[in-house]
Amino acid sequence: MNQRKGGWGAPTGRLAADHSLCANLTAPEHGTIECDQATCALVCDPGAIANGRRRTKCRFSETKGHFWKKALGTCHTCNELVAPEFLETHCFFDGKGRKKCSLFCPWNQDMILDGEILVQKNRFKTTCRCPRPNKRECSWKGQEKIDTLTCVETPTTTGASTTFSAFPFNPEGGN
Repeated sequence: MNQRKGGWGAPTGRLAADHSLCANLTAPEHGTIECDQATCALVCDPGAIANGRRRTKCRFSETKGHFWKKALGTCHTCNELVAPEFLETHCFFDGKGRKKCSLFCPWNQDMILDGEILVQKNRFKTTCRCPRPNKRECSWKGQEKIDTLTCVETPTTTGASTTFSAFPFNPEGGN
């Protein structure tokens, strides 16, 4: 029986066979297949999440020959973010590999959501979510709000500023 030599895959032996003896596995969309000893694993691309079995073993029997014990799962992710074309979009992967996007109005414009100006940050953030109870159906958080975002020019002040005081001003110093 072959013993494990520091790899992550199951060792080959009586029932387990080296992965190269089984049929080639096809990598799913948004993922790759990595193999070690008797085991192959599904590795999803950044921003994608596995649905179903992540590992399988190459086995051997007199009747079946070399075969994979279980079928590997698939990798799911969101479609490309759909946003109004006047918005600037910056997408990236965070430290945990999640796909995130920030939407901005062009310079010198304010972002409006639900009739309110987003004064503090003037941007809208969204994340690709693939919830477990939803069969890993991925969608952009807040997509319905993204569809309603608008941009308007930031108002500018052109006149002299006006100061109001509770006391009348007397240039000679007296009241």
